[in-house]
Amino acid sequence: MITLDELIVFTDPSLCYLNKEGERLMDGLHSYGDGQPITLGKVVAAERYLSAFGSPTLHELRAPEMEEENESVMEARLPVKARWRGLTMVGIESQRTNFSDAWAYSFRFSEPFEHVRSTLNRAGFAFSADGKQAPGNSETAPTVELIRQKDQTSLDCWF
Repeated sequence: MITLDELIVFTDPSLCYLNKEGERLMDGLHSYGDGQPITLGKVVAAERYLSAFGSPTLHELRAPEMEEENESVMEARLPVKARWRGLTMVGIESQRTNFSDAWAYSFRFSEPFEHVRSTLNRAGFAFSADGKQAPGNSETAPTVELIRQKDQTSLDCWF
């Protein structure tokens, strides 16, 4: 199984900052700019990693209580079959909105919550027993947390 340890590197786990290759992967999943609506992008990674990824899909997320004029979120979903820091990564989600700087991304793993928490804490994260991480020292620091999702665990970052 392909290992993504060099593709996805958190340069600052407290802020969920990715290395350049990781940023390109996440940003590439959406096509946007110049006032145009967000559309599906593509997987942007070195050739040696491409077989770890399935075909991305784009989904519009809109909460039922949202007003029609409120902007919906566009989520790119990327199936993954790879290892990362000894964990089995099964998916990546990247969310953007058309007319704001808001972003979010999520990395899903097949291992149980406690195993993922322990592994990520050894890698520089600081998750409490409930999956929360203290916010960064800035007002604009993103939220970083672990979420239990049925039989999976996700590392979520959003701003």
